[in-house]
Amino acid sequence: MKRFISIVLLLLLLFPLFAEAKYLRFSLVQSGEHPHAKASEYFARMVTRATNGEINIKLYTSSLTGSASKNIEQLEFGGIQLALVDLEAVAKSIPEIKEIVDRYNFSSREEAYQDFLDNKAQVEEILKENGITLLSVFYPKLNCFYSPLKKVGSEEVIKHLIIGVGEDSYYSSFLNSYGLETKVVAEKDMIMALNNLYIDAAFGPFIDFCLSNRYAFTKNLSITETGALPSLLVINSKVLSLLKGEERELLKEAANKASFYADSLLKRSEESWISRAQGEKEFAALEIEK
Repeated sequence: MKRFISIVLLLLLLFPLFAEAKYLRFSLVQSGEHPHAKASEYFARMVTRATNGEINIKLYTSSLTGSASKNIEQLEFGGIQLALVDLEAVAKSIPEIKEIVDRYNFSSREEAYQDFLDNKAQVEEILKENGITLLSVFYPKLNCFYSPLKKVGSEEVIKHLIIGVGEDSYYSSFLNSYGLETKVVAEKDMIMALNNLYIDAAFGPFIDFCLSNRYAFTKNLSITETGALPSLLVINSKVLSLLKGEERELLKEAANKASFYADSLLKRSEESWISRAQGEKEFAALEIEK
């Protein structure tokens, strides 16, 4: 009898580990209509269908489980099993990766993407040391600088602006290094903050800004392109190790397909919003030198 009870207790202790491996919580901060959220839904469907429901992925969008940096913390400790996070949030949470990202060239997202690929093996190793495994890389979202036209005339003017950035923005320290002052503002509140003069300008991903501020282009904004960082689809390493070998390969294959799908959706969505923006404003590159 005691032996039976011991076996039951052992199974109860092991059950959460297997349950955690089969029922995966996947979190991202973007809303459900964002290209990355749609690609994540596609990833979840592919995995569930290919495993006949043996691996079931529950998707949490719109920061339901917290900010991107909180998702990194939860991923490390098992609160969630999967996450799609911008590299800037990872760099903010893991100092060793920030040291790598600080060396990137931010003049274009193509160059930033290539810089990441050149350092991918090192980033993967650092992630593994923190209990996280990289499944796939999503191409960088277009990042932009937004400000009323009358306030941006030269670099000297820019240096005196208060710039709104997102909660998990790695770029806050990046902008500060150029002597620029920043304030943390939720992306959905950026337009209101600009109208109320709480900030003079804003900085962040173009598509996120557009989806959060539907009427951005009626507010007489100058929109200029800046550098960008890729996003990472990552999984808790312990959970990955509990899956069967074929399930691990399937997960990686689905993640890569989701990455390509996200790139396609992102390109179409950005082109659509850029077309609307160009109806009123010129879309140009912004270069800031120390």
